[in-house]
Amino acid sequence: MKKLRILIVEDDSENPGALLDRLPSGRFENHTRPNAPTALDLVKEGPRFDVAFVDLQLTNAPKDSAHFEGIRVAESIRKLHPETVIVVYSGHITRGKESAFLDYQACIEAGADAVFSRRQLFSTGADTLAKWIDEWIQKRRDGSSARLHVEFDESLRTQAALEIFPRATLEPLLGDCVQPRKFIRVEALQAGWSGAAIFRVCAADDAGFASPIRLIVKLLRGSRFPLEGELQRQPAPGSLLGSVGASPLPDHIFERDGVYAIQIPEVRDRKLLRKFLTRPGLSPQDKTTLKRLVQELLVKPAQEAQPWKGFNVDREAYRFSATAGCDIVDFLTEAAKWNAVLTDRDSQAISTVEAFVQRMLAGHWNFTVENRHAVRLHGDFHCRNVFVAPNDSPVLIDFGRTDVYPRLFDFAALDADILLSVMHHGSGMEHDFRKIQGWFEESVNTFPFTTTRHDSQLAPTSKATFLRQTLLGEITGKLKAVTAAEYRETLLFQLLRYLRFPSVPLAKKVLAVRLAEALIQDLGLASDSPAGTSPSFTAPSTVRRRGTPRGRSRSAP
Repeated sequence: MKKLRILIVEDDSENPGALLDRLPSGRFENHTRPNAPTALDLVKEGPRFDVAFVDLQLTNAPKDSAHFEGIRVAESIRKLHPETVIVVYSGHITRGKESAFLDYQACIEAGADAVFSRRQLFSTGADTLAKWIDEWIQKRRDGSSARLHVEFDESLRTQAALEIFPRATLEPLLGDCVQPRKFIRVEALQAGWSGAAIFRVCAADDAGFASPIRLIVKLLRGSRFPLEGELQRQPAPGSLLGSVGASPLPDHIFERDGVYAIQIPEVRDRKLLRKFLTRPGLSPQDKTTLKRLVQELLVKPAQEAQPWKGFNVDREAYRFSATAGCDIVDFLTEAAKWNAVLTDRDSQAISTVEAFVQRMLAGHWNFTVENRHAVRLHGDFHCRNVFVAPNDSPVLIDFGRTDVYPRLFDFAALDADILLSVMHHGSGMEHDFRKIQGWFEESVNTFPFTTTRHDSQLAPTSKATFLRQTLLGEITGKLKAVTAAEYRETLLFQLLRYLRFPSVPLAKKVLAVRLAEALIQDLGLASDSPAGTSPSFTAPSTVRRRGTPRGRSRSAP
């Protein structure tokens, strides 16, 4: 359960202890401040506090209502965070006669949810105080939600998201993310992918949406831990992505009814890269936008790469897990049965790739690290987590850089995504098995395949083909000492990853297999190639398929 954040504003250093004794650290995250300026600085800088306990008499001024600094603190907190529960107290209030206190109404008007005498508050039992806190928070949430005006667009994707996350939960959760603003417009960018949803949110103080804020909100049902992991994946300090990566704000995880959300700073008027690429046409401005994307998000990070030996990284780190391997092998086994739609060439490729995957999972192949370069990269670069806009820097959502990867890892991730999820999509053609050979011939006529014929390459006519041509050209044009083998290995890894994804059309998965087989042959890693009989490839390997009884396994071809 998420800890409740508690703020105690008290100028007597001995008094907070009595209250802290009633707020166990296992459930509450407690912060104390001795005066109004430091308290308000903390409220402005950090995440929202769930409850603020404020001493009314924070100064040594004469004890009259004109000098109750705590009222000003309460008023400021309420303006900044409408959902924070504010409890004010004072030694000048008589226990049991709180409403008769001279400034009781001023406290209520400043936003206080409860007014106490210091003696009563500090003598309340821990269980009772915890119960009151829960009731105050729920009452404040209910009142705040009732004032929200949330408008969802009518797209099918948004309707799908609303089936996953009911409005009764989603609306107040979005309200938490944009508070204190009460007018909200919402568009789903992604619904249900990997059990999460991503929304573009526009929020303002008025129905006319004057001076709105724009941000991305990512939601996940059931567990806060994956989102906590993303919050730790901040851009490396001083990195080139630090200024353009839209990263979650630290500790900003909101929860309602088992649904967790993080807010990602404003993306302004950019378009999701996938949507941008699927729009028809290719203007000079489009080319400039895509070149800038490649330069800022791919080339610059890769140029920071250092030799592998400079990183404390296990060379075994970049290989498929047994779970991933089972998924890939299961798909290949099933695909081998599609005799009605596969050509002999497709079937041969499936057999070759399955043999390679079996051997790879047995430890006979992973990324070559000797004499190669690595760098901190995003690690999951694709067309659904990048936003672009003309005449502006691209924005990478979720996080900037996550971990150390081979320097071409993100290049290959985007390349595979373009080939399998963007190019030749539309009008159902991405499901046409008869198109596979044509797609294959077009794809291998580029770096790093050995069949590339540069003199026969045509000028790109779509944004997707231009983007792919640009990123491949930048690999050899802007990075030092890149070899075809280095990129073949990285692209092979990414193509095999896509065999696991249910959203990739089956015909495109067969294309991935054909391309993977070509790379395996180019690298000399096929079991019938000379490299396949080298010492690192001589041992037989087996991977147990799902459903295969223990003690029985299928040998790789």
